[in-house]
Amino acid sequence: MPKGKSLLFSCAVLFSCSLSLTAAETFDRTAYFGEAVRDANSKLDYVVENAKQNPSKDDFVMIEVKNFSINDSNIGGRIGLVVWDKPDNFAKPGTKPFRAASFPVVELGIGENRMMKFKIGGLTKGTRYSFFAHLDANNDGNVNRNFFGIPTEPYMFTNKDNQGKGPGLTRVGLSAPSFEATLVEYTGPGQVITIGF
Repeated sequence: MPKGKSLLFSCAVLFSCSLSLTAAETFDRTAYFGEAVRDANSKLDYVVENAKQNPSKDDFVMIEVKNFSINDSNIGGRIGLVVWDKPDNFAKPGTKPFRAASFPVVELGIGENRMMKFKIGGLTKGTRYSFFAHLDANNDGNVNRNFFGIPTEPYMFTNKDNQGKGPGLTRVGLSAPSFEATLVEYTGPGQVITIGF
């Protein structure tokens, strides 16, 4: 597919290829439903990958998905996090992502500037990865679009220029970012990457 693939196509498949089940796929969406790690007060601390993914506990990264709002219209939704390790499976239907997890937003409560943290393991030091976050407001596993194909739900990629230290990329003109533009180097266990909406 050309580097300048249209936003209409790429955003339609970004999350659906990663977190929803289609007839051509052999994996199940629930394998990406994350599990809660709670603090001493039983509040959500962070989300880990579902055990069905057989995640490694070593070589992990902490991803902070920040600055999203929860209201009556999206309280039943989920925050999803997808990691790609090569262009071959970057936002393509029918291919599994390298890593992924999602979790219901209801635990965070209604309000502004919410944050959810994810712990993703099994990375390789020195390797560059692409990270993608999406607020799936209606919990259907897709980046929903309007009549013109423009996404109506918040989503964000990491940005190689800020190395995951703040707001990332949504699109460049009418095209989704290229795989290369979204890469962040993994430097070692405990690295923190921030994706801000």
